[in-house]
Amino acid sequence: MSGTGCLLLALLLVADARAGEVEHAEVTHKAGRYSLDLVMRIDSDPDVVYALVTDYDELKQISRTIVESRLLETQPDGRKRRRLITETCIWFFCFKATMVEDVVEKSDRSILTTIVPAQSDYRYGESVWHISATEGGTRIHFETTLEPDFWIPPVIGTWILKNKMRTEAEHTVLEVEQLARHE
Repeated sequence: MSGTGCLLLALLLVADARAGEVEHAEVTHKAGRYSLDLVMRIDSDPDVVYALVTDYDELKQISRTIVESRLLETQPDGRKRRRLITETCIWFFCFKATMVEDVVEKSDRSILTTIVPAQSDYRYGESVWHISATEGGTRIHFETTLEPDFWIPPVIGTWILKNKMRTEAEHTVLEVEQLARHE
C-alpha cells in the first residue's frame, strides 16, 4: 500500500461533533485492483489542508503507514515526481512498498497522481484529490485505484485488506485535522 493510495488510503472516522468526519467511504476490489472512494470533512481552512497534503517531504506526518516521503523533482511545466515508501502490517504479515508518482497540482486545489510502474511496487495506480471549502471547513473527495505488483497471501484476503485500508484512512483524517489546527 502507499501513502496516497493508502493515504492516501488513509482517512476515515468521526472524532467528535466538530472534528473531521467521513461522509462517505467505499473500498472495492475487482480484477486485482483496489479502489477507494472517500469523502471527508475536516474542521480547518482548505488552503491549510492543501498545503499539508502537498508537502511531499513531510507526508509521513499524516499517515502512520508512510515511512518515507520525498519530492524527487519538479518539471518546468510544474509536474512533480514524488516517492513514498509505506510499511503495512496485517496480522503477522508486514511488507514495505515503494510508490513513485507523477503529480499534477491544479489551480482549483485538485491533485492528480499517476504511478510510475517501472519505479514502483504497483502495476497501476491513479488518484484524484478534490479539496474545497465547505461551511466551517474543508471537504476532501479522494479517489484512488491501485494494482499491487507484489504477492498478497490468500489468508489475508480481500476483505481484510479492504478493512485495513479503511482503518488507515480513519487514522489519517484525524492526523490531517490535528496538523491543520497547529498551522
